[in-house]
This record gives sequence, structure tokens and C-alpha cells, in this order.
Amino acid sequence: MKDIYKILADSNRRKIIKILLNGQLTVNEILSHFSIKQATLSSHLAVLLEVGLVNVSKKSKFRLYSINKTRLDEFVKEFNNEFQKSIKAGMDMEFIDIRNMSRR
Repeated sequence: MKDIYKILADSNRRKIIKILLNGQLTVNEILSHFSIKQATLSSHLAVLLEVGLVNVSKKSKFRLYSINKTRLDEFVKEFNNEFQKSIKAGMDMEFIDIRNMSRR
């Protein structure tokens, strides 16, 4: 899971995910949203494919990229759980601090 955090730290990769949420696209269709070279975009897509956030299928001579909704949903769920734990841990610490302060 930590690898996905590192991968999504890149704004271009987050933008690819956002674009693909609207449906399947070819590399050139995705590229039209960027001002980067096709080789750079292909590298980003390869990384997203490697961690399973993106799927690719072939339709005649084109490769169509799409979101792996199952994997993205798993990531979002785990992220939310970790975030909730962090918030709860922080709130518990504040509660302990306030309680300790009131005893002084």
C-alpha cells in the first residue's frame, strides 16, 4: 500500500487517474490533457499498471486504458481507515492531555 502513496504523490499520475474516471481512453486521448511527451506518459501509465490501479485492453491496433475500480476502491477504503485511525489517535491524545491538565 505504501508504494501506491509514493506513486500517487506524482501530480501527473493523479491527473491520469482523474481523467480515466470518465472511461476508457487511448494514450493519445490521455496525452491531449497534458503538455508532456508520449514517452513520459507511457512511463506513468506503466507504473500505474504495475500497482494495478489501471487496466489496459487492446481494441484493434489501439490500447485502451481504464481505471481498475476494484483496486482503486480498495486503496480509498484503506486510506480512509488509516486516516480515521490517525484522527482517532490524535483525538485520544488531546483528550489525555486535557484530562492530565485538569488534574494539575
